[in-house]
Amino acid sequence: MGQAIGKGKGMNAQPEAIGGAAMGGMACVMSAVFGLIGLAALVFWIWMLIDAIKRVPSEGNTRLIWILVIVLAGVIGALIYFFVQRPKNPPKA
Repeated sequence: MGQAIGKGKGMNAQPEAIGGAAMGGMACVMSAVFGLIGLAALVFWIWMLIDAIKRVPSEGNTRLIWILVIVLAGVIGALIYFFVQRPKNPPKA
């Protein structure tokens, strides 16, 4: 029957290749950005967890509850702790 017409041959292949390379570069940049955001979130989570372990007075189960909130709710729990509890507790000398 013959040859397939326009299937990846001739001038039609060049724009697709250029667009594919640009999309690959964009994906690489976005992966790096989201990776850095994820790393920053992990560092923030660990910082708030250590802060809750060291700072929160152990009156009743307060310390345990904050640790559980941070561990179980992840970054959202760390943000809640940061804005609700952390300003109330000055650093220990």
